[in-house]
Amino acid sequence: MLWDLFITTALVFICTVMPFHLAFDVKTHGWCVSYYLIDACFFIDIVIIFFTTIPATETTAEIEDFKSIAKDYFCSWFVVDLLAIMPFDLMLTVITAGDFTLCESNECMELQKR
Repeated sequence: MLWDLFITTALVFICTVMPFHLAFDVKTHGWCVSYYLIDACFFIDIVIIFFTTIPATETTAEIEDFKSIAKDYFCSWFVVDLLAIMPFDLMLTVITAGDFTLCESNECMELQKR
């Protein structure tokens, strides 16, 4: 329950801060670090989901089998969660420039904004 609260808080933070970051062209090292740390937390959340049982419903019992949990997750939210944490800005920087530093990847966000 505490982990869910933390992930929800991180999600609300990203949803409220990211538009301001893009609109006002904020490029600070602290922002870069916090952005990638939050993405790492979302990745950890994906891993945790594979070990979380599926609660019982009126017609089914609680599912504890790892394969059934994985199959259910792959067929539901896995692709959305994976795409949400993909660092597309970082990958674009590597592809176009060949090398990068952590904060140079924010320049790609600026290009998308224009």
